[in-house]
Amino acid sequence: MSELSFKPNCDDVVSPDFRPYMIETAADYFFVAQNHARVKGFIQTSLSALSLEIMLKSFNAEVSTNAGKINETYKPNKRVKDLKGKAHDLVCLYELIDPVFQSYLFSHSDIDTLTEHRSVFTSERYGYEHEAQGVHTDRLVKLAGTTLCKIIFLYKKFGCKDPFIAHFDVNETYFNYVQHILIFQPSS
Repeated sequence: MSELSFKPNCDDVVSPDFRPYMIETAADYFFVAQNHARVKGFIQTSLSALSLEIMLKSFNAEVSTNAGKINETYKPNKRVKDLKGKAHDLVCLYELIDPVFQSYLFSHSDIDTLTEHRSVFTSERYGYEHEAQGVHTDRLVKLAGTTLCKIIFLYKKFGCKDPFIAHFDVNETYFNYVQHILIFQPSS
């Protein structure tokens, strides 16, 4: 049996500007959402929305200090700043991304998920509020995981040397947190 591997098609994609510390931070939020001992739907959804927000903003961020160093920091570019009150809106952030990256990262159903959850981080992050949803699916959580894997796969393909990116196991993350695979081997 061949080994499973996560290999999205990125033949038509150009190299992004690397923002590895943003991606590492997005990964931290994603893994906290996945691994906390008391995971609740609204917490997973909120942290996944924050993770996606950071990843989306990474495509419109400028280096502000420590360029090329492990502690590189960033600031939003003018396009993100112009969003003002919609700077947390996942659809608005998606629309700021170059179409090449949009089509690589998101399918039509993914865009539906972004649209459904576009304002989670601003309007539904507290489970005790009246406006908060009572039921949460894992669609946004899985989208955050898939997007994380696709971005890191792309960074690796284009030679990002950041230690977090270099040591990140895309296959482990994808097959343990996004697309669970159960393998049955009959006894002989």
